[in-house]
Amino acid sequence: MPPFAQDIEIMKEDDDDGRIDQEEVLQAENDIDNTTEDEEEEEDECRVCRGPAEEGRPLLQPCKCSGSMGMTHQDCLISWLELKRGDGKCEICKTKFRFDPIYAENAPTRLPAHEVILGLSSRFCAKWLPLALRIVFAAFLWLVLAPYLTNCLYLGWIIKPSSILTRREVILSDIVSGAVMGATIIISFLSLMSFADFLRVLWQRPPEEQDEVEDNGGRENVGAGGNDNNINVNINNNEDEIDNDNDNASDERIVEIMKKKHQQIEDDNDIDAIENDSLAPDDSNKKQSHDVTQIGTDQEVSDDRGHEAEQLLRDQATELRNLALERESRRHNGNVEQERIPLHDVLNEDIQNGEEDDDDDNDSVVPPVDEDAWMDEVEDEDENENDAVPPLEQPPGGDVAFDLLDPVLQDDQVDMEINVALDELLGLRGPISTLVRNLLWLLAFNATYLGIFGFVPKTVGSLFYSSIFNTTLCDNVLNSIPYVSSIDKNQTTVVSLLSRLEEESNNRNTTFKLSDFATVTLGYLTIASFVVLVRYGLIVVQKGGRIFRRNSLTAAQNNRDEAPNLQRVQAQRIHNIQRGLGGENANDFGDDDIIVGLGDSIGTAMDATVAIIKVCVLLFMKMFLLPLSLGLWLDASTTRFFGHDIASRLAFAGSDLFSFLLLHWVAGITFMLLVTVFLLQLREVIHPDILARLIRPQEPQPDLLGNLMHETVLTHMKRMLLSLAIYAPLLTLHVTLPIMLFQASGLEKIFTFFHLNFYHILTPQLQIPLELITFHLSMLALLERHKNTIGGLQHRWMKFMCQKMGLTEYILPRRIKEFKLIGTKSVFLPHDKEEDVEIDPFFTSLATKEEDIDQFILFNINKSSIESSSIVLGEERLSGERVLCIGIRSISFPSKAAPENEKNKLLLPTKIGRYRLRIDDGNTTRPLDMKIEFFQEIQGDEIERPPDGWDDLGAGGAFVQGRWAWTKERKSTVEEGLAKRTPLRTSSKGRRPINLIVKVVILIFLSWCAIIGSGLAILSLPLSVGRSFYYLLRIPEEYIHDPLAFCIGAGLFFPMVSLLTRSVNAVDKSVVQRCRRWMARFRRPPTGKILVILETFLLWIVVAPLTFGLSYEFVFVKSSKWFSREEAFLDVKTLAISWLMGSVVLNTWSFLLYFKFFTRQFWTNIGNGILEPPFNEDGNPNPNARNREDINDENALVWQGKRGRVANFFNILRSVLIDWEWDAIDRTVLIDDFARPTTKEIASALVGSCLSYQLALYGVVVIFKSQQHGGVSLPLVGFVEHGVYRKFLFDLCMTLHVLFQIGSRSRANIDSWFEAAHEAARDDRYLIGELLMNYAEHTAHTI
Repeated sequence: MPPFAQDIEIMKEDDDDGRIDQEEVLQAENDIDNTTEDEEEEEDECRVCRGPAEEGRPLLQPCKCSGSMGMTHQDCLISWLELKRGDGKCEICKTKFRFDPIYAENAPTRLPAHEVILGLSSRFCAKWLPLALRIVFAAFLWLVLAPYLTNCLYLGWIIKPSSILTRREVILSDIVSGAVMGATIIISFLSLMSFADFLRVLWQRPPEEQDEVEDNGGRENVGAGGNDNNINVNINNNEDEIDNDNDNASDERIVEIMKKKHQQIEDDNDIDAIENDSLAPDDSNKKQSHDVTQIGTDQEVSDDRGHEAEQLLRDQATELRNLALERESRRHNGNVEQERIPLHDVLNEDIQNGEEDDDDDNDSVVPPVDEDAWMDEVEDEDENENDAVPPLEQPPGGDVAFDLLDPVLQDDQVDMEINVALDELLGLRGPISTLVRNLLWLLAFNATYLGIFGFVPKTVGSLFYSSIFNTTLCDNVLNSIPYVSSIDKNQTTVVSLLSRLEEESNNRNTTFKLSDFATVTLGYLTIASFVVLVRYGLIVVQKGGRIFRRNSLTAAQNNRDEAPNLQRVQAQRIHNIQRGLGGENANDFGDDDIIVGLGDSIGTAMDATVAIIKVCVLLFMKMFLLPLSLGLWLDASTTRFFGHDIASRLAFAGSDLFSFLLLHWVAGITFMLLVTVFLLQLREVIHPDILARLIRPQEPQPDLLGNLMHETVLTHMKRMLLSLAIYAPLLTLHVTLPIMLFQASGLEKIFTFFHLNFYHILTPQLQIPLELITFHLSMLALLERHKNTIGGLQHRWMKFMCQKMGLTEYILPRRIKEFKLIGTKSVFLPHDKEEDVEIDPFFTSLATKEEDIDQFILFNINKSSIESSSIVLGEERLSGERVLCIGIRSISFPSKAAPENEKNKLLLPTKIGRYRLRIDDGNTTRPLDMKIEFFQEIQGDEIERPPDGWDDLGAGGAFVQGRWAWTKERKSTVEEGLAKRTPLRTSSKGRRPINLIVKVVILIFLSWCAIIGSGLAILSLPLSVGRSFYYLLRIPEEYIHDPLAFCIGAGLFFPMVSLLTRSVNAVDKSVVQRCRRWMARFRRPPTGKILVILETFLLWIVVAPLTFGLSYEFVFVKSSKWFSREEAFLDVKTLAISWLMGSVVLNTWSFLLYFKFFTRQFWTNIGNGILEPPFNEDGNPNPNARNREDINDENALVWQGKRGRVANFFNILRSVLIDWEWDAIDRTVLIDDFARPTTKEIASALVGSCLSYQLALYGVVVIFKSQQHGGVSLPLVGFVEHGVYRKFLFDLCMTLHVLFQIGSRSRANIDSWFEAAHEAARDDRYLIGELLMNYAEHTAHTI
């Protein structure tokens, strides 16, 4: 059946009903028959130009694609590849396009070496050299000239233009400062644009949806917000009915749907009209006659326009059907992708256009408007003290002029997108004028941006400072505040420190100064305060005007004849204002209407400005000011600990203010991250009754800006104060107090380990920010990956200490092991007659009691008749809750007043705290002697915390994640099955036992010591390892960079600690027991195995490290005096250090080989580990993540990887030394494949270099016979000392030997490189063309 046959059948069915003309059906059938014939005669066409095969331009199939997407002309494909600048692969099937080269007839198969060199030289001069010069020129413009000119623009705007001429000595510093300023401009501009898009999308919603967003804390809830939303719902309900039949719909079906939409609009308008009429208090007779007249008019209009409306709907349906047929035809031919275009979008657009036409025709109809509605909302907001920004005014009816989420507009945006290649934008391709033009545009943009966002706030701030702060009154106020300012110049105050900082900046002639930043910030605060005051002043004026108009309307309503006219005039005025001042009837507006419209527009703009100010101020305080304050506090606490003082800190801040601020911000934000992770992990480790109700768990925030806008400033300020109340005491206890104790003990002058050394390869202004940014990103990645490890360490520490101190039942979460019967209680009081039976008041009090339940139960129950073996295991519900019986949740006690009344019965739950209740089964024969048994929880083992995946923000709530619930969240099965924590005191009014208080204090103190000790260990041990590495390499102290030493030490120390920890935790036995067991399993190995092990140890542990260390010693450590024999040849210390250095380097090299450090896959895995997770949400491998091991790549590696020679070597050593598996010894793996080749390469380099050095030294003496005392005279050089030229000869010989060894081991790669160079030279000289190959031909040729 043809693609559109179904549509024909539908049209015929409709025709039977008489709703479509026969001529239209016949015309559609003819069109479809013609389309079918065209499809049968369709020929192959090019996927690029859509043209057929021509003479001399055949269609080829170069890839796996089939159909029209698989055919192309060669020249079209080449043009397309040049335009896309891709990797030469098909973008659909990823097949590599193959071209068969065509050479001249006299082209030789192989070229001589000199022709290859000549061809490469000509290619270098023709292609590579111009490209290199172009890259250098572009890099100079973008990395040197643009930053320098940006810095000049900053100086001209912020300071004064004449200051540019006096900065010739600090050009390098100005270039770095300009780069920082340019990056700041770009980041801030992109942030502003993103925020503007956010505001546009947010405020283009209808007001009802904005209210829902505010009520739900910024989370978007889509609801019915007007007629348009209702229409969309109806259309969506019929969307499948239209689009499921291959997107083909008959005219009549479309007409019916469009009629429903129009009918719904008319019904809604009728309802609005009824509500509008009900608002006018007219006389009943007049109202009735008016209604009758209005209804008659509407009926006449609808009768006159009914046929026209139906014909309009039919025309629209026919047009839509033709559009669907055309789209189906294009899809069948492969011209467009298989992508559905929702038909209801077009219908909505047409109907909205129809509504606009109706509105133009029915200007006399006035929609109902309540002029006091918005004012009432404002008054309610004022009563609730909600300072959230009021929503912007929307067009009438909820219409939005621009919707960012509209798929039609998205398609238009894609069509209008301008693709500019990055290399062309940077000037690496294209004319030089384009590069210069782009640079000038950037500078013009920077100048405009700095003028608007720098010069204007600076001017406003300067005026405000000179008028307010730079006065005698302000100076007197500051002098009266301690430690802020003082008349005594020798006293250290905040003002004196700032003055010294400003003086230091002026002396060093820096670009960034604290006074300029403070002035600009003051200007922004002044402008923000002015805008906020003006906005709220306008709100007050608008309220006053509305109150005045309301009073006028009330007074006018006293006259019943004038009331309807007055209300209709008011409604007409507001309706005209909502339609806009730029309509067709703009001349009909009065002065009052124009003033009101302008006031609303100004109010809308002011609302947007206030929202931007609110978000910017909150972000500034939360994300910059708070971390910076904590960082300054940290620096003030640790300045002397790191061997510095205030003067050095001021000098650093004066020389590089940006690095100073960035350093303290990174320190503060890192401290905040550590505290947050530590507290969140501790919340999950200890019992939920302690911290789970105080500390809120981390939750995903998809709409951070929305939360900042919709929540009040008071709420954010409370959160900031709470955060500061947490961070400040922790910083004082764990940083400030320990350092004060350290300084008071006198160890500061003795213990100088943390006096750090810094060596800057680049300029400090550039190197320090790069290192800080790298450190911050690394800390984020490490905390995200190892935060559960912190929780595990906390759990082990708390478990160990609580077990030793007997605090487990008070602090840690434990399972319910069983239930123990502790007593019984009779249901009824003692009685003589059955008529006098009463329920014991104990149960009534127990049902309502909330405090001191334990003491109340234990005091009132009967414990005398309890057997010691009354233990019940209980049952577990699906929720995880452990009870005595799953089917019973409560016990019902009858009421004496009305036994038959179920509402008056007392219901007592079977679970009260840590007690379980059950009816005694032994008294079933005598109901009046019934008793209730009381069972108490018996705590079991500790629960391992925190659970895996509890911090996965996308997994769900506490029930899914397994964490402790927050407020009204559904609890997890683990939390439902927890045993109740034993309280520290027996009653709410009782005192806590002294022994428990002492234990808790000791636990807190020991935990405090453990945290400080762990922090010192984490800082000092990697730093010690890194410095030891520096020492082994004999690097001079002035070249030591302690941050790099810490990174090296961390890379060596933490993996070793992790490996040892996992090996120790793998077995439950202690280390002593494992050592004893290891020694007991020893058996004497065979003699041949012992010889292999000894030879392996001799080569790998003695010879290889010693030869490598001596090679390094001779090349990098020994000076010219040693070569001139003025120093001792070798001593024991030198040999020991050389051997130790060689051992460390070789084992580190082996460790890196095991993890494939020297492969591209290793670095790809690092990037994919951050960008793409290895598994998706379902637990399946992520196809986008390429960090999975490829077995073929693994087998292709000889030395690296888990199957390489290094891994096999150490696996055998581990089996022999730990498990005494002597049979695992393999001479081939240990010696032939690893130890001997490694030692041979290292020893040959040293021995060969020494022999060649002696030979070269003898040649110099023979050739240059002009040897003098202490040196030799060389041509063109002159006199050279013995030590200098001997060291040069040895270094040269060692370098040549190493290069020769690398070349011999990389011969295959060198051959491939030379072959590629040969083919390039041959192509440049003899290649005359290329022929595109079909995929089938290429496959057959390959086979």
